[in-house]
Amino acid sequence: MKIEMNEGFKRLKGGYVFAEVRKKIAEKDNVIDLSVGDAAYPIAEVAADAMKTAADEMCGVNFKGYPPTSGYDFLKTAVKNYYFKRGIGLDENEIFISDGAKSDIKRIVELFGNLTVTIFAPAYPPEYDCAALSNKKVEIIDLSADFFVPNVEKLEGKEKEKPRLIFLCSPSNPCGTVISKDCLKGFVDYALKTNSVIVYDSAYADYVSDDCKKSGGVFCPYEVDGARECVIEIRSLSKFASFTGVRCGWSIFPKELLTGGVKISALYTRKLSAEFNGVGYIVQRGAEAVLSDEGEKYSKSIIKIYLENARSLAKLLKSRGVKFFGGENSPYIFFEKPTKWGKVSAFNYLFDNFNIAVTPGEGFVSFGKNYARISALKREEDFKEALKRFEKAF
Repeated sequence: MKIEMNEGFKRLKGGYVFAEVRKKIAEKDNVIDLSVGDAAYPIAEVAADAMKTAADEMCGVNFKGYPPTSGYDFLKTAVKNYYFKRGIGLDENEIFISDGAKSDIKRIVELFGNLTVTIFAPAYPPEYDCAALSNKKVEIIDLSADFFVPNVEKLEGKEKEKPRLIFLCSPSNPCGTVISKDCLKGFVDYALKTNSVIVYDSAYADYVSDDCKKSGGVFCPYEVDGARECVIEIRSLSKFASFTGVRCGWSIFPKELLTGGVKISALYTRKLSAEFNGVGYIVQRGAEAVLSDEGEKYSKSIIKIYLENARSLAKLLKSRGVKFFGGENSPYIFFEKPTKWGKVSAFNYLFDNFNIAVTPGEGFVSFGKNYARISALKREEDFKEALKRFEKAF
């Protein structure tokens, strides 16, 4: 039997990088896994308690069936307050609760027509994969010459200026770099001029330090004038609140984001109603608790540990003269393979000789050759052991 399949599969770049790395790890003992960006610490007790209470409700008269497609009002209010405390005003009907960033990327890509999908690479792999599987035209732009920070000048010029769906991620996954307000303003101006839309992945925004924000680093895209007319923001609780195994996040569709006078949020609502039954009540109660003062206090304490891990490694790499990015406002370090390691890849060198698993730079869409990503999302004691091995490796 021969069945016609989605042509997009032909455009995918081999296996999914994190799945391939996990296969390698399973073949060996005593490996310190610094590849997949998974949470290492448990969820906050206040969130676990909230989910236990919600589970008990499901056994009684307060049982909940299908949730509202875009999320319960109680969680939307919590999200709104999360932004309000940081100086950003939102309406509840601009907030769409989801099961995480990857799902949102897929749905948003499918929402739009023949816009060229523009990806600044190295990049989060689902940006490319979802566009390819949606049979969209994809434009991949090399970041390596710009210190792994997106540059709007790469899109400008008479022949280049066209409507696009532009992906930006800050702090970058995998590079750890942070977009400045001036940089984002350039993209916003371009989007408004060309009828383009920016998809802004803020999954790691809570890792951005106060000093970085004061010097112009972006925490939320809506800090920039004009962004509400052209930017969709994606956020996730995975690395903020250890929700990698729980699954919850949200996307923001500002009411000013229009097409032909119609709110794009209304079209997104229609799309969701056709394919998504919403995030479960128990999970949403946990997410609400995460965004409480107690929940945020716990999350910040865990983020502090991850950032200390990253800074410790950054200090070591700097002392050894290794070229790297990130390690300051991100749990990731993107490093260039030292020449003394020879022709072997960074992944194989560390894996075979020191039992450390990292993520090959080639797995992040494109332009990552000779680089690798190290995740500092580990328990403090485990990362200290990794540092001992890195001291020998570098």
